[in-house]
Amino acid sequence: VIEAEFDNIALSRFGASFSAIEDRLGTMSGALHLEITESLAVDQAENLLLPFIGRLTVQPSWLSFTDREVGTDMTLNMRTRGLDAGEQAFHIDGDGRYDGEVFSLRFRGDRLLDVRRSDLPYNIDLLVNVVDTRIEVMGSVLRPLALKGLNLRLDMEGPSPHRLSRLLDIPLPELPSYAISGDLDLDAQRWTLSNMSGTVGDSDVGGHLALDTGTRLPHISGELQSQSLDIAGLGLLLGAERGTADSAGRRFILPS
Repeated sequence: VIEAEFDNIALSRFGASFSAIEDRLGTMSGALHLEITESLAVDQAENLLLPFIGRLTVQPSWLSFTDREVGTDMTLNMRTRGLDAGEQAFHIDGDGRYDGEVFSLRFRGDRLLDVRRSDLPYNIDLLVNVVDTRIEVMGSVLRPLALKGLNLRLDMEGPSPHRLSRLLDIPLPELPSYAISGDLDLDAQRWTLSNMSGTVGDSDVGGHLALDTGTRLPHISGELQSQSLDIAGLGLLLGAERGTADSAGRRFILPS
């Protein structure tokens, strides 16, 4: 049995050990309660991380993140469920406020020890509501510890991508309300969303997008198609130049 309690740890002190997101979560407190059973010698495969662990269960545990100055106060409750049925599913349920707005999170995953195996896809189901944006990721990851072999579907909708800029530490464009879906993948530090479909404002969109976080400044590229394009709402993103306004409103010139 491993039990740990900690209080008011400033995540920014970890520096490069954490992503940019942790800097915006303030301080962390929590209590972890883990039960570990040693595996038999015959079952200890050399290619596994921590091969001596045969079973790992998370008893009711919690983490909280607080930054009073910006209105962040979130709590994540974690535990292993389905022990009687032999499932050992890992659950996280969270709620609170981020940047003064309602936050909620629901995560369902296979048993934690399965993340060690490269021959078994690890199934996940993640639903997050943050800064008025709904993000759902479903599918599997073949090598979760290395973020390799992603087979994930992303569904996202919100008032504007710009609302996520502070959370992700990436300047995203100010656009009308949107709802998009696509296949999510990661290659090195390049995230891609392919087979994309959805709407942005009054425009329908399809195609693919890529976010490269390995450059000095994050870079977004891609190819989009639309059968019904609202120039006023989406024209600037596609390269249109804003012209002078007339009595009917704004006027745009599409690139040749």
